[in-house]
Amino acid sequence: LFKEPRALMKKEILLKIANLMRKVGKAYDDMGFSIISMDEPILSLLIGRKPLFHEENFYLQIINTALKDISTIKSIHVCGTISPSLRDLLLNSDTNIIDHEFQTNEENFSIFKKEHLEDNNKMLALGTVKTKIKSGDSRNPIDYVESINEIKGFINKGIKLYGKENLIIKPDCGFRALKGSFSSDFAYEITVRKLENMVKAKNQILEG
Repeated sequence: LFKEPRALMKKEILLKIANLMRKVGKAYDDMGFSIISMDEPILSLLIGRKPLFHEENFYLQIINTALKDISTIKSIHVCGTISPSLRDLLLNSDTNIIDHEFQTNEENFSIFKKEHLEDNNKMLALGTVKTKIKSGDSRNPIDYVESINEIKGFINKGIKLYGKENLIIKPDCGFRALKGSFSSDFAYEITVRKLENMVKAKNQILEG
């Protein structure tokens, strides 16, 4: 199944994978997690000006099938630049939270409006620290970490556009990509420092 290079083009395979993810989501639900997020790393490539391989309604069916057995808060993370068509598809899906990169893809700010979220009862998970960075000459992890003030500026931009009540603050994506640029220990140190600054920035805004 997973060695089939044309899998994305075959509806029956996508439906099998969606039902497999449905079981994964159900398992996490049974374990008692309050928010369950699924990643869809290439959906932004499949739904741009025109959908590739399949109609948009089929992609919506796949997403809703994967999320179907989650009884708590459902979230879907989509990497990359979001098109208006993909935005509308996600707003129409059964997910509660739509989750995207904003530090790496600031153009995503122009795609969403506050009314998109409120009219569709959705929250926006705002990526506020980069998770994909290239190694440089410095051996000091702090040189690869956004400052608290930089992160605060980014969060405040999101608050101004979408409203504090409609946002969740998070990193752009997972941090595994850092292991491609740094040693495991160094990548871990960068990750921890980024998360610490992100939490401090968020807390300072709430306290202010």
